[in-house]
Amino acid sequence: MPVGGLRSRREHHQARLPSRRRRPDRNLGRLASRRADDRTRRHRAGFRPDPLPDRPADPDQRGHRRRSGAAHDSPRDGRGRVPAPRPPQRSTADEEPVVYRSLTPPVVPPPALSVAPPALGPALAALLALAVAAVGVVLLVRLARRRENELRTLAALAQAIAGAPDDPAEVAEAAYVHTARLVPSEFFQLGIFQGESYRTLIWVRDGNRVHNREFTLDTEHEGLIGWIRRTGEDLLVRDFARQADLPARPSYASEDPPSSGLFLPMKVDNAVIGILAVQSRRRGAFGRRDRLLLRALAGSVATCLAAIGWRGEARDHERQIALLEQVTRLLTPLRPMGEVIQEAARLVADHLEAGAVAVVELDGAEPEVLASTAPSATRLIGEPDTLSFLRRAAGDGQVLVRPRGGGAHATWECAAPLRVQDRVLGVLYINRRSRALLTADRRLIDLVASQLALAIHEAANYAQQQEEAWFTTVLLEVARHASQPGDLHGSLEAVLELTTLLAGSQWALLLTADGSGRVLAPGPSAGLRRHVVERLEGKTYDPGDFGLEPLEADEGLRLVSLPEELEAATGSSDALASLLTDGRRLLGVLLVEGAGVETRRQSLLAGIAQQISLRLENAVLVEEAAARRSLERELETARAIQESFLPKSPPEHPGWQIGAYWKAARSVGGDLYDSIPLPHGAGGPRWGLVIADVSDKGVPAALYMALTRALLRTIAPEEPSPADVLARVNRWLFDETTANMFVSAWYGVWEPESGSLIYANAGHNPPLLFLPQARARPLGRAQTVLGVLPDVPYQDSTVELSPGSLLVLYTDGVSEASDGEDFFGVHRIESTILALDAWEPSAVLETLAGRVHEFTGRPDPADDLTLVCLHRRSAPEPRPRRGG
Repeated sequence: MPVGGLRSRREHHQARLPSRRRRPDRNLGRLASRRADDRTRRHRAGFRPDPLPDRPADPDQRGHRRRSGAAHDSPRDGRGRVPAPRPPQRSTADEEPVVYRSLTPPVVPPPALSVAPPALGPALAALLALAVAAVGVVLLVRLARRRENELRTLAALAQAIAGAPDDPAEVAEAAYVHTARLVPSEFFQLGIFQGESYRTLIWVRDGNRVHNREFTLDTEHEGLIGWIRRTGEDLLVRDFARQADLPARPSYASEDPPSSGLFLPMKVDNAVIGILAVQSRRRGAFGRRDRLLLRALAGSVATCLAAIGWRGEARDHERQIALLEQVTRLLTPLRPMGEVIQEAARLVADHLEAGAVAVVELDGAEPEVLASTAPSATRLIGEPDTLSFLRRAAGDGQVLVRPRGGGAHATWECAAPLRVQDRVLGVLYINRRSRALLTADRRLIDLVASQLALAIHEAANYAQQQEEAWFTTVLLEVARHASQPGDLHGSLEAVLELTTLLAGSQWALLLTADGSGRVLAPGPSAGLRRHVVERLEGKTYDPGDFGLEPLEADEGLRLVSLPEELEAATGSSDALASLLTDGRRLLGVLLVEGAGVETRRQSLLAGIAQQISLRLENAVLVEEAAARRSLERELETARAIQESFLPKSPPEHPGWQIGAYWKAARSVGGDLYDSIPLPHGAGGPRWGLVIADVSDKGVPAALYMALTRALLRTIAPEEPSPADVLARVNRWLFDETTANMFVSAWYGVWEPESGSLIYANAGHNPPLLFLPQARARPLGRAQTVLGVLPDVPYQDSTVELSPGSLLVLYTDGVSEASDGEDFFGVHRIESTILALDAWEPSAVLETLAGRVHEFTGRPDPADDLTLVCLHRRSAPEPRPRRGG
């Protein structure tokens, strides 16, 4: 057999021909001698011997070079010579993956070698050729064994990861062990991508395992890891220090950095799921053959990790469904919410293999643990760092995960907000020591937290609805008793009984105020014994005894200290107090025992206090209404009396017309007009005409005006001079009255036969005298009003009313009527009268009063309004013609 146990093509061919007699092969010496003769002839003919080709550094180049001869079955030209070796061809192994069809390596002939010059002689040349052939066979055997070792390593890796448990760490460990058999592995790392982070499954440095870590990928400075993930290409670095064309620089800093490295993406369906990286301190430690081998290895590992991930996701889904099913069944029955939350926390701890699970409420300043599976959870939640972590999760409204501690005591914490729409009810806290919380775990925790939040929300809504229904029933009863007419004391006692029931207090007491609001006396009560109530009868208190000074608008319930007597009677040193007012005055104070009443019930107590205030106010209003009705009856009587003071009919005289208009701003008023019959004079009958206005309104003004009228009617017949009449009336009012009021009055003596009018004015609006085809003329100047000074000299003035003239007397209710911006004024009185075609008193009064009402825009005047018209006809009225 040939050297190395390999058979030539001819032997192989002869073995396949059984019918032909096998011929013995020529020995290697004759073959070498023939080749030596060929080279000698070529040398003599002027040919140079072929140079020895350079041995490539990469075994891939040696394996892929074409053979140039040196074997007995090498091709020859027509002269029987071996042709010159061809230049080496570039391998395409870098572009196409190696496909191993068999564990037996292919037989590759050794490269052609040139033999020494022919001067050595045929025997020596034959020995040299034999040695060269032996070396080639040895190289082929070594290469075959190397290929076989590589294939066995890859097969062993495939078998190892196929039989490994569904644990990525075990697969990563197998990948490291088999990678170390193929290439230098001083630095080895295998990691996977999870979202925007990169997590190592194994990290080895000089044979020592480094603690796995998780890195957040930087999008701005991606580094080698980010570049490989983005491009999906592998990277061979022969020298980090000298290779300037790297797509990215390493993002780590080390005192002992590697010099060369090989980085390969682990891809499944063109998606990069992780990276396999080997590095060495030796420059050029890795070649293209190593890249091909590790590319195949990375593909196998990626497929296995993907399968593990898929199986893990399936198990996670089953686990999630099982947990959600159990939680849903747990939350369906109407059970106490405390038991439900505790059982749900236990289920979460069992399924996630967590050491501690707790449900925490974060409404107040301090957290409240609603459920916990371990005492350590309560201790951890009480720590400021953990509490801040929980509040951050509640504020962000999303699941947060973080590592806690390091080394053997490292744990993973998770905080999931119990969120219903935009409202966060609390936080689900999980602490696990065994392993990190992955994305699937976070999704499961988020789903369970949502289920818990919904259950807590629905339970709270149900409890709130029940409580609201009960509150509504109590408040309806309170409203019914508070609005019940009749016995005020009994109604309020029923309301106070309901108040203690609603507040959960022992007693309630109502202190009622007198009309001034400065004295408080014990009134209806609930929860106090009879002897206590009897002991409190007759006691009075000031609002200041309860610290309720100054009396302001009701601010709801407040905590007050009780006086000693009330403290001894009730057994409480303080109580909740609410001011009962009608917005203007204090009606009473409601005292309720129980400083620990919750805020919501305090607001309900404030509502009950408002109901009691309304009941007390209604009682006061009922009393006031009764008093008002009595007053209205009295005012109606007073109005009737005042109207009886007015003339029943105006004076009548041929050629003259008199009319009057009077309207009080209230039931009774302070305006007065009168026509006083006087003794006849030399010129015939006389009449005293009066118009007056008191400075106030209502009943006081009416009384003062009644006194003024009585004085005028008493004095006028005795004094012929209007000035003397006003002077005497002024003296009487000043001497006999103490009211801070005064009267403006105009008094004139009218003689209809002569048309003469003698008058005096005590501070009243001057009357207006209208003549045909002329403007209005004010009569005289006003002097001091009546009742202010003791001795006032008034002056008489005289005017003659010619035929066709019109005298208009009025009070300030006409001239000072306002529309909010301007007064009606004398000029509007004048223009209104001058615009009339005739000066009939009825038409003048109706038109002028209508204009005033239209100007003010109000149905009722703001002040008393009085008008008097005296008109002298131009000619005697025609007598009616007799019939027949």
